[in-house]
Amino acid sequence: MDGRGLLSEIWAKSPQPGTSRGESLTEHTEAVVRVLLTVARLREWLPQVPWQVLFRAALIHDFGKIATGFQQVLRGKAKRWPYRHEVLSLAFLPWVDDDLTEGERFLLAAAVVTHHRDWPQLEEYLDVYDPEDDPLAEMLNQVPEDHAHALWKWLRERPRVLLWEMKPPQGAVSPSPVPPWDRARQVLKRPEALRDALRRLDKVFRTQEDLLYQRAREVWFWIHQGVWARGYLLQADHMASAGIRRLPTAMHDRARVLQKVGLSMQDLYAHQRTAGEVEGHALLIAPTGSGKTEAALLWAARQKRPRLFYTLPYQASMNAMYDRLARLFGEERVGLLHGRSTLALYRRLMEHDESPETATQRARWLRNLAGLAYYPIRVLSPYQMLKATFQLKGFEALLADFTEAAFVFDEIHAYEPARLAMILETVALLTREFGARFFFMSATFPRPLIEHLQILFPHLRLLRADEAVYHRFRRHRLYLEEGDLLEAQKRIVQDVQQGKQVLVVANTVARAQQMWRDLKDALPDTPVFLLHGRFTGRDRLRKERAILQAAGLGKTRRSPLVVVATQVVEVSLNLDLDVLYTDPAPLEALLQRFGRVNRKGGRGLADVHVFRESDKASRFIYRPAEQIDQTLAVLEAQVHTQGQGFPIDESRLQDWLDAVYTGSVRAAWIQVFEQQAEEFRENFIHDLLPFRGNPGLASEFDRLFDGLEVLPESLFDEWECLRETRPLEADALLVPISWGQYYMLRNQGRLLPADQGIPPVVRAPYSPDQGLQWEVDAEEYR
Repeated sequence: MDGRGLLSEIWAKSPQPGTSRGESLTEHTEAVVRVLLTVARLREWLPQVPWQVLFRAALIHDFGKIATGFQQVLRGKAKRWPYRHEVLSLAFLPWVDDDLTEGERFLLAAAVVTHHRDWPQLEEYLDVYDPEDDPLAEMLNQVPEDHAHALWKWLRERPRVLLWEMKPPQGAVSPSPVPPWDRARQVLKRPEALRDALRRLDKVFRTQEDLLYQRAREVWFWIHQGVWARGYLLQADHMASAGIRRLPTAMHDRARVLQKVGLSMQDLYAHQRTAGEVEGHALLIAPTGSGKTEAALLWAARQKRPRLFYTLPYQASMNAMYDRLARLFGEERVGLLHGRSTLALYRRLMEHDESPETATQRARWLRNLAGLAYYPIRVLSPYQMLKATFQLKGFEALLADFTEAAFVFDEIHAYEPARLAMILETVALLTREFGARFFFMSATFPRPLIEHLQILFPHLRLLRADEAVYHRFRRHRLYLEEGDLLEAQKRIVQDVQQGKQVLVVANTVARAQQMWRDLKDALPDTPVFLLHGRFTGRDRLRKERAILQAAGLGKTRRSPLVVVATQVVEVSLNLDLDVLYTDPAPLEALLQRFGRVNRKGGRGLADVHVFRESDKASRFIYRPAEQIDQTLAVLEAQVHTQGQGFPIDESRLQDWLDAVYTGSVRAAWIQVFEQQAEEFRENFIHDLLPFRGNPGLASEFDRLFDGLEVLPESLFDEWECLRETRPLEADALLVPISWGQYYMLRNQGRLLPADQGIPPVVRAPYSPDQGLQWEVDAEEYR
């Protein structure tokens, strides 16, 4: 049989369902090389990336699959192969590393041997205690010489053709000199040479660890090189295995961005034009509705970076931004990545009359693409970024993708100080070591946050909307009310009877549920919506759509209604109501609530009523609790000066916020932030080293950021029916809760723990109208 026939016999992948032939090793290798060289072209202005090493690694990374035992597994003739094929691939290093430096040889070996598992998981191959039971010798004995010779011939001929076809950046990659067959075959017969290669790797890894713990600056050269070597190889391998053969490119042209958003240069506000001219980091303060998103996109176009990551704090706002950017730039360029993005994508596909089976399969595929470094634009949570600094499995691929990227942070102040500290330490790492650029924007920023960003970015451009924009966006009249929000029912009913659309915001779910029940009884013929975080995904989506249909921005026909909500309304929905009644809250939260009323300012001045009293639970929601007291003091001073019902001058809101962040509030914020930042630097940033993840941190990451979901007992039967045929619809029956709430319910005996694929089941009443209610008498559910 000739070489081509032999090569077709060497598989890299098992046959797909309905087929009898697996993907050959050379087919897979060529796919990986093509993707890698495409990535190199997208980042051709990054000469510091070791593309030469990556090219050689891509060529031989799976050559260890040549072993007869591994081939038997791929053909279904054996259940498992007790060795690691990537370790055997190291035996082929001398076929491609003759012209490399010692440092490049280390990177090549490290990238090849860790392209599936971290180095600590492979250390068992370093030593042998019984020469008659040497795994390396047994692995080499399973290399058929005729198959190895066919691969050797392919390696001498095919890489030149691939380079000619793919045209990588000039000078970045060249074909490797392949030794003569007599010498090439000898290296496959010496287990001691393979073990020496492993020991050399181990020695360098230990040296790097010593340098890391000594805080030696020179270790960062190896960190950079290792991150890129392993990260881009992982990207190429995973995308090729997923069948990807081409990658979409970003849009860097300002004119195209303007054309996509339907604006001309003459239409832009001054802060939008300036944002599009800044090259480097920037912070934008501008009122809600004044085109901050357009400003961010113009800034991103000016940076001309291969990747744009658009971060938002809440899943609903991420979903909305994904829809917007996908409409602007095409679905082939935009990905969505958060804890529930598969379900969000599934819902969108179902709206286009896809069958549930097709929609499920495609939603999972699109979610995988977003995690595979495929899209040039991705909408995500900052918590996805933290997976890199938590060193979760494959974190090098994330850091490689973040290299020289552009990031937009929308509403970054929404995070409490401890989590914000971890996010900004990650931002500092990406800026300092990986050349990323950042654009922060909001209507207001706490002064301590601005000061920290100015320290983090010494050349940060501070952009602010001009007075004319603020005057145009003068939209609200403020009333500071005595008493409790729950006592305002009669006034809300009067506003509805006058034809108004009313927003009521409570700080806790229980208060929102109580207000909803009272208003439903008082307004039997008026739509009264309830929205909070304790609904199933299915019911929350239904409610959000109904609310947007009735009271979304741009609606010309307006009928009276009430929306009762918790904090979820602050940034998740693009609402435009007529009047607001709200519990007291920190000023940033109140301003977001104000922004859901008279959003564009087209109806004169709208009334916003802030009540002075609330329940004790609010003190536990907002920390430090003094934020609320300080906010009320600032508002009281304004009422004392200007009188009740005074027009809010939005250009003065930053001054109000600065007045809130003084004294104990400022001190508490700084103390929590700085303590967490220091701990995160010591335990995560200063411990970062490529080729080894930290799997022990995966559960801690989930507890900190992912939260958990529970299944209401009343929905168990429906969930059971859907779990096999429509699993994503089954997932939509879960309710998100915090870990604190989880332990509370467990201690009350109202939670059945997860078991064999069944999520935790909560014994508390649930209804599509009110959501989960665990404040009812716990004795009934023991």
